[in-house]
Amino acid sequence: SGAFDIDANGRTQDLAIGIKELDNLTTGQGTLALKAVRDENGTRLPRLEVRSEGANLDATAEITSEASSGDLTLTIADLGRIRDGLSGAATLVASGSQSIEKAVQVRAEITRGADTVVVTPSHPDISGEMPFDVALTAAITQVADYASAFGQKLSGGLTLDATGNVAKDTSTFD
Repeated sequence: SGAFDIDANGRTQDLAIGIKELDNLTTGQGTLALKAVRDENGTRLPRLEVRSEGANLDATAEITSEASSGDLTLTIADLGRIRDGLSGAATLVASGSQSIEKAVQVRAEITRGADTVVVTPSHPDISGEMPFDVALTAAITQVADYASAFGQKLSGGLTLDATGNVAKDTSTFD
């Protein structure tokens, strides 16, 4: 049947997944806690916790034949660990779901101090060829804080509200 019920806690040392920017967050000692279940009702991840000097991650997920959903919170102690020219703490809060009709909804919010970026892609039927609908909202108090990370001279603040469509292969945005 493939059923399992895992409840694990452990320590990590230089945890890595092969993505440099993420691996920089988990260097040194850390902890890992995982609860995962697979049974006749589906697959559930009631708890995934990763703690390290560079970041804390909390995630949950549920996958069934009817629907799927997941939530994630990633708190980064210092953005300089993942991109030269950035500094300060940031938090990503994301959630996603897929219905039995294959409709997908995602919401991701990144905050750094008073700065916020929210992205909400959705798709009525992920199995089709239709593009994703995307909404983007950003409020950045001082774009100069991000200038050196992108090699540009920037100043002032930014408020942005945009909506459009992204091709399923991400090659175009309207």
